Amino acid sequence: MSGKMIMFIGLPASGKTTYWKRHFRGTEVIRLSLDTFQKMVTGRDHSPAFMPIAKVWIDWTQEYLLRDGHTILIDSVLLTKGIRSKLVRMAQSCGASVEVYWFDTPLETCMDRNRCRDRVVPDDVMQRMNAQFDLPEDAEEQFDVLWRVEGDGEKYSVKTLTGE
Repeated sequence: MSGKMIMFIGLPASGKTTYWKRHFRGTEVIRLSLDTFQKMVTGRDHSPAFMPIAKVWIDWTQEYLLRDGHTILIDSVLLTKGIRSKLVRMAQSCGASVEVYWFDTPLETCMDRNRCRDRVVPDDVMQRMNAQFDLPEDAEEQFDVLWRVEGDGEKYSVKTLTGE
């Protein structure tokens, strides 16, 4: 039984969690999120002192679930090719396929949505994250399927860039 890793990548407030709620919640897909884990354990959305423990937990959990044949969804920013390639290598070592959903949402839209959230990421941090963001490239990053997701939170356009 082979597992599958689904990665959601994009800036904060790009629509990742909303898309998960509308299209994956209630399915066999297991969503892994550092924010959710931190809140469950510490009662806070963000706890810098707890982050090293949370990262070890999520790394171990991802590998265990993939080796056991599950489909997991990583709901995170995953800004750089370096971060993503570590996940791809781990998934491949488990015999799992890798599907990526790239939330291609303009920075200004993300910043507007972000200002309406309970936990707001400062504008300068959003701009810095956007500047650091490496566009996903399937050929280089070895994804099995790469999807480009655009939308306003109500309607989505999803197009395959490679694979399926």
